[in-house]
Amino acid sequence: MNTTIDVLVIGGGAAGSAAALQLGRIRRSVVVIDGGEPRNAPAAHMHGYLGHDGRPPGEFLTTAHAELAAYGVDVVGGRVTGVVEDGDHLACTCENGDVYRARRVVLATGLTNVLPDIPGIAEHWGDRVIHCPWCHGWEVRDQRIAVTDTSGIGTHQALLFAQLSDDVTLIRNHDQPLTDDDAERLGLGGVRVEHRQATGVAEHSGALEVALEGGSITVDAVAVGPQFEPNASMVEALVDIGDHPSGMGRHVLANDLGQTSHPLISAAGNVLNLARTREAERREWDERYAGHDIAMFSGRPNAAPARRGLAPADGTCARCRMRGGCRRHLAGKAGLGRHRHRHLRRRHRPGQGRRRRGGRGPNLHGRRLGRRSAGAAGVRPRHARLPALRRAPGLTSFPGIADAVAPDGRLLLIGHVHDEAALAAAAGHGFNPDDYLSVDDMVTLLGGEFDVEVDEQRPQPRSPDGGHNHTDRVVVARRRTS
Repeated sequence: MNTTIDVLVIGGGAAGSAAALQLGRIRRSVVVIDGGEPRNAPAAHMHGYLGHDGRPPGEFLTTAHAELAAYGVDVVGGRVTGVVEDGDHLACTCENGDVYRARRVVLATGLTNVLPDIPGIAEHWGDRVIHCPWCHGWEVRDQRIAVTDTSGIGTHQALLFAQLSDDVTLIRNHDQPLTDDDAERLGLGGVRVEHRQATGVAEHSGALEVALEGGSITVDAVAVGPQFEPNASMVEALVDIGDHPSGMGRHVLANDLGQTSHPLISAAGNVLNLARTREAERREWDERYAGHDIAMFSGRPNAAPARRGLAPADGTCARCRMRGGCRRHLAGKAGLGRHRHRHLRRRHRPGQGRRRRGGRGPNLHGRRLGRRSAGAAGVRPRHARLPALRRAPGLTSFPGIADAVAPDGRLLLIGHVHDEAALAAAAGHGFNPDDYLSVDDMVTLLGGEFDVEVDEQRPQPRSPDGGHNHTDRVVVARRRTS
């Protein structure tokens, strides 16, 4: 069979079906070729998909394909084995020999999980071996969880699972050294670190036994970090495929609209983007900095805190978005002593019992900001350097950050005073201060639980790398004890 159509959608999962639905609604002739093996097939239920949370994946696809039929979209079972150029069309050959000549192709074939080569992982995959805390974490909350790190990104994964359980162990199945920063973050998150590598996973008395080099541990769930490979063999001669910036595997390269390197092929879903990332935001900053003769950010710490007359103390970073690393903001030249990177979390020590679960604040850097009582053991933050908060999310998140300051603790706020010269300079960089939460906004949001001890303006000298002079406003607020 040889059929000419407007669009062939390869892949009938959520992304492909959504694309086909819209195309069908504007009366394009559309055929969806679906292999019938979605990546979430091993899972009993899908989660985090609004309106369908807890629904079996197969049931979701049955409903989706029925909706396509209402708009004349054909869903055909099978696989596309090859795509070649055919004049101003693409000739797409299926495994049964059928050929579709399409004016455009939408690639929505998803990914293949490349699981760690550890015996037992594949056998329990999709049940008690999981990878995504957002997809499966709720189902293993408060259970014993082992995160097996085979790629070096396990610290991030373990800290996310630590928000769901107080019993998380990170098993380091690689030779990369654990940095001091990661060790401290894991310690503050209550995550145990196991340096003996995992050699196997097996069911044992209703749980999972993870065999280690010279021992074992028993857990309820194992989290792994698979590599992801795009299902794009049928178009690999036509489109560019490259490493994903997350380090989690490869993906089809495309622009923000899903246009690949081939003008007749678009991509949608996970074949294009392995996971939701902040690439767009990073590009925004990169583009803003590009093309300027001066360095927009020198990488040096702001010396303002040292000039404020503040005594040395442990600093707490509530997630820095400035370039150069958050350790710089309160450490070294800033005169505030060693920045301990405590992230507003209470240290959990043996004998203190389980960490309190109530009063959670916003999630920054993958850690909880929990409210402390006046007599709580552990860290009492005295200063906090806050990030540049976008106005809309900042109005919601900042009260939680302030709420995490211990009674009698201090909050340090520093922001530029936007006089006419500063506003002109900001406009030249494409920056609108009104898009961000100002110091005035934050002082207002503090409410009646803080007393403002310092509120003054200080000149910030020109940086050694060039740039303009500006004035900083500094506010020091102390939280009341009652």
